[in-house]
Amino acid sequence: MPVRDRYSKNKDISIHYLETTDYSHNLTPLVYVPGALGFAEHFEDEMKILSPRHCVSLSLRGNGKSDAPLKGYTLEDHVSDIEAAIKESRLKDYCLMAYSMGVPYAIQYASNNPEYIKGMILLDYPAKFPSIPESWVDTVFSKGYIKEDRQHVVRGIQRDSEEVEL
Repeated sequence: MPVRDRYSKNKDISIHYLETTDYSHNLTPLVYVPGALGFAEHFEDEMKILSPRHCVSLSLRGNGKSDAPLKGYTLEDHVSDIEAAIKESRLKDYCLMAYSMGVPYAIQYASNNPEYIKGMILLDYPAKFPSIPESWVDTVFSKGYIKEDRQHVVRGIQRDSEEVEL
């Protein structure tokens, strides 16, 4: 099952995603939105298992091969990353799957763009966007999840977070 690196532009930010290139047009496509620190390659094994389904897996801003701007990590900023990748891939009538912090991003995206979504799979997170405490930043740094040149991303996600009930 071939997977291709693709990029979309969200204003001046490059958003990376993986997309299967050999798939059945008879199966509902699946778009995967990872958690706050996840990236497209985390879903690559699942894309192989789901073959011959058309799959797209995103790296939202600040993660994976996507650009990591110094600011712009609000709920709306992440939702616009999803919009940019789906628009670039020209998908219609797809299922949206999200994990962890990807869940509120996906719910907000779906509420803004219901016309093409055939279903949603939401994993391991409630239907709300949290106000993230500063202690989360310390925990992420202490576990070594983030390279030093991307620590501003974690701070940006925490700084720009505001609780929103979805």
